This record gives sequence, structure tokens and C-alpha cells, in this order.
Amino acid sequence: MKNLLKNIQLEKKIATMESKNIIVTHSNSFHADEIVATALLMNYFFKNKELYFLQEEEVQKFDFDEDKKENLVYFIRTRDDLLLEKAKKDKGVFLLDVGGDYNEAQLNFDHHQRAFSKTWSDGTPFSTAGLIFEYLKNNQLIKMKNGVLEKFTQWIKSIDKHDNGIEASNFSLFISAYNRVGKYNTSLQQFKKAYSFSDNVISNVIHEYTAENDIGEQIKEAWLNTRDKSSEEYGNKTAILRVSNSFHNCSRMLKEISSGEADYIAIPGAGNRYTIKSVPLDDNPFSIKNPLPEQWRGREKILLETPEGRKIKLLFVHKSGYMCSLEGKRDDVVLFTKGLVDSRYLTWEDKSFLKHKLKPNL
Repeated sequence: MKNLLKNIQLEKKIATMESKNIIVTHSNSFHADEIVATALLMNYFFKNKELYFLQEEEVQKFDFDEDKKENLVYFIRTRDDLLLEKAKKDKGVFLLDVGGDYNEAQLNFDHHQRAFSKTWSDGTPFSTAGLIFEYLKNNQLIKMKNGVLEKFTQWIKSIDKHDNGIEASNFSLFISAYNRVGKYNTSLQQFKKAYSFSDNVISNVIHEYTAENDIGEQIKEAWLNTRDKSSEEYGNKTAILRVSNSFHNCSRMLKEISSGEADYIAIPGAGNRYTIKSVPLDDNPFSIKNPLPEQWRGREKILLETPEGRKIKLLFVHKSGYMCSLEGKRDDVVLFTKGLVDSRYLTWEDKSFLKHKLKPNL
């Protein structure tokens, strides 16, 4: 109910802000900043509307004041001076990355003019991406949890840095590669592809930052259980999560949370499956603090046995030794990870069912 009321209030706020559902930017070569600015507007200002890209012949006939379909946002790429001047003077038109003017009241968001001097608090000059992001945030149209907002802000700032020649952004470089003009790839067609990709990236980046924010609390709880004398995991150096989570940076986060003390993280999956990963050894996310025994690497269906005769099944061990998939219960995970530290806990046989039961060479 609260979310519904928030959405209604948001729609009312947007309705009071003057806009004719028109976005104008420059034609020819494009860059990440105006594409990301457009994607932000579509996600947070023109929510639930469709972006309609005007072809060159449609641009020449386009009338800003003519009635248009409510569900569409009309997108124009042009270098026509008369059209750009008209857009600059029209308070209902978003003018991005062109026009030589920065004026939020007029919805003009260019940063190339000599008079422009707006910077982030650390001195980084704004590009159009940052200007639109700030405009939406200041008008309370972008709302995220604090941790998520901080990380997304840094991502936007990286685009501003690239556009202003301060520091290269891999994302911006990738977008620039879409600038291909040929018989079957016109500039507008390539812009559409770059826009679609950017829109997906923004969605994925926000999802990842949100997941990282949420899973951090789970990892803290799991690690505290290994420090709690009343917990079944006490004394172990493996954080066992209680909720399934596919977030790929879990092991890195555990390293930070445990100040490097933890050895492994165990993540529940479908059925009775657990994915067990070593934490990184250092700041390189691909480093491995505690690789699984060399004899197991690259194997499937390994049967483990404790001194008491308890069976534990390893379904798969990655050939690098950084992770494995285990079938069993939570206490099997505890026994298994203890056995990785002390080989007296485990003997093993592979899927060929040879009975030699070699100890892990740890």
C-alpha cells in the first residue's frame, strides 16, 4: 500500500513538471553521457512511456506544439541550428548535450560551453549524464537505499570523468564502439542499439548494487555465527548463509567483513545443494586463499567419508579449486569445511568407486 501511494505521489509530481514528452540531442557521433541521460529520463521521468526515435525525414516536419500520443516520448537527433534554438527556448523540451546552455528551468542540459563550470564536490566536471542524474535526484524522482545510491552515483561520475577526459571508463569506451556508419548501419540505428544496451546496463548495475547491499547483512550474520559459542558453526572459518543468493561477490565481501580471517563461504541452492567458495587471498578477486585439494579439481561425483562413516557427496569441483558444489545438509557443510582444514576428518573416493580412500593432500 505504501509503495502504491508513493507511486501515485510521484506521478502527480511529474505531472506538475512541464514537459511535452520530447527529448532532443545532437546527431552524428554519440557518447555514453547523452545516452545514459536519455535512459535515466526514460526510467525515472517518463516512466511507462515508450521512446520513439524520429527518422531524419520526420525530424524536418516535426512540430513541438502539435498534439502527440501520450504514451510516446519523441526523440530527435539533429544538428539543425533552427531546430536546436527552438528546443532551447521551449520549456517543455529536454535538450541534452547540445545547444550551448545549462538551465534546469528551461530543461537545457549542455556542458560544453565556456561559461559552464559546474562540478561534483570532488571537483569532477559534470557531463550530461551527471546533470540529468542530479536533476532527477534533486526532484526526488530517483530514490534508492543510501548504500545503493552512493555506488550508483560513483558509476555516473565515472561517465562524467570519461566524457571530460579525466579517466577512462570501460562502459563509455564500449558505447563509443557503437559509432559505426555504413550501408546497413546508419547512425540512428547504432544509437538505438547503444541506447538499448545502456538501458539494460543501468538496470543491471542498480540490481547488483541493491543485491550487494542486501547480501552484506546476511554475510555479517553468518560470520557472527562462527564467532558465537552457542552456534553450531562456532570455531569454523566458513560463513554459511541461510538464504539462497546468486550474488557473485559474496566471497569478496566475506573477506572484507571478516578482515581476512574467513576461509570459505557456503551458499545454499536448490534442494540440498550448497556452493562453497574460497575467499580471495588478496585484493585480486580471482586469487584463492584456500584452494580445494588438487586431487579433487576438475572432478565430478566425489564421495567423501568422515571417520564416523558419514557420507558427503561432492557433485563438482572447479578445476582451479576455488569452488565446489556439495549435496547434503547444513551440518554436512560444517563437517566438510572442517575437513578441508584438518584432513583427519575426511577420506575420499571418486566416481569410479575405487576403494583406495586417499586422504586429501592439504
